Amino acid sequence: MFKNNNEPPESRVNLITKESYFEGVMNLSSNLRIDGHFKGTINSTSIIVVGELGTLDGNINCDEISVYGKLKGTVLTSLIKINKDSSVDANISYENISIQEGSDVKGLLNVITNKTKPVDVST
Repeated sequence: MFKNNNEPPESRVNLITKESYFEGVMNLSSNLRIDGHFKGTINSTSIIVVGELGTLDGNINCDEISVYGKLKGTVLTSLIKINKDSSVDANISYENISIQEGSDVKGLLNVITNKTKPVDVST
């Protein structure tokens, strides 16, 4: 039923499906796709994708995040991609950002430079 998988963690994907709700803390070294609802804290050394039907509400510390659905909370990331038709209401600290036309973005945007290092949002 389960295979011994020797793939590196960054090539694996954890999935919260569209009819699922998860509340709590996740610490990940592999990718995460949210098509359902997540509320809580995520610490990830990899990529998070919030799908078109997905909702992410919480404190996020990750390498990269792509938003197609809804994001609310506090984010610390190297790269955030806010895609068309997505909705973001968050305080975001980032090194690089991409915001597509047609997205709804509210909150504070704080660029991280070599001179500024924000406080870790994970608790």
